[in-house]
Amino acid sequence: MIAVVEDVVTSGASLLRAVDRISAAGYRPVQALTILDRQEGGREAIEERGFVLQALFTRQDLGINKIE
Repeated sequence: MIAVVEDVVTSGASLLRAVDRISAAGYRPVQALTILDRQEGGREAIEERGFVLQALFTRQDLGINKIE
């Protein structure tokens, strides 16, 4: 099983680039993990590609309105 781990997910683009590179190398990622989901569309982009994003925390969990 290949898990792709990202520290912070905003748009999901970095995590999805990693998925593409891992796939190009002949492996099939099956899990997407992050420490913080900034809740700015990344989860949706990742789910559109067939992955469920598991986050330890969301921006809402931390009571942060906007991360700068």
